[in-house]
Amino acid sequence: MKSKLYLYIILILVVSNVHSKEIHDFDIACRIFTEAKNTTFNKEQRSVYIEDRISSRIRSKNVRDTYYIIFNLPPEERYGVFRKAAENELKRTWECPAAQELLQ
Repeated sequence: MKSKLYLYIILILVVSNVHSKEIHDFDIACRIFTEAKNTTFNKEQRSVYIEDRISSRIRSKNVRDTYYIIFNLPPEERYGVFRKAAENELKRTWECPAAQELLQ
């Protein structure tokens, strides 16, 4: 199942027509995770905060789909898959400490 999930994420990124933006949606997603991390919300409130903002501020279907798909993975694998998807799409190193903390 994990291999199918990884394949699906890669296919989403490869098949789509990705356009460069000044600030990429994966970077916006990192900002959303950072904003959530800096709140005093409990875990459930943070999850709602992140999901609402991913839905409203992220235009890229690839980023939104990747975000929702990773929740089918064990918590310890989520950030790594999200990071690899970002790096594959951006063609550069991508890290987001807030996402790494909150996706576990």
